[in-house]
Amino acid sequence: MNHGSKQRARGGRAVARALRRGGEFAPWLALWLALATSAACNPINPADDNAAPSAEPAKTVERFYAAIAAGDCQAAKAELSESYRDELRREHIGCVEMLESMRPYPLESIVETKTDGRDGDARMVRTRIKGRQSDVIVRVRADDGQWKIVSM
Repeated sequence: MNHGSKQRARGGRAVARALRRGGEFAPWLALWLALATSAACNPINPADDNAAPSAEPAKTVERFYAAIAAGDCQAAKAELSESYRDELRREHIGCVEMLESMRPYPLESIVETKTDGRDGDARMVRTRIKGRQSDVIVRVRADDGQWKIVSM
């Protein structure tokens, strides 16, 4: 046993002795130990409010392209994140422009979905688009329990 291990063992025995003795700090020490153990076993994660939805991220991309093919602008916009919709508004790209620019390039297939290496809450959906030479990466992120497209 090295020096650090001996100190930790002595420290653990000291805590146990204090708890057995029932001194004035024993209840507080017991409470602190219980809370520390609980926190270690169940860490609080603020990102849980935006936890990954149970549906597959690729389904969002499929719904988006299906809405584009059907000419349903409202359904297509529903699959976009608020920040992406804001970006389109800033660039003066309305529904009609979005439909016209994307309709000639329908979704052929979803190639794969991977976790974004820069952001564990986001997914990169690699798509094959008809009429395109290379695959298109669609980035989706969890938003209020649903996957939303944040960039293309």
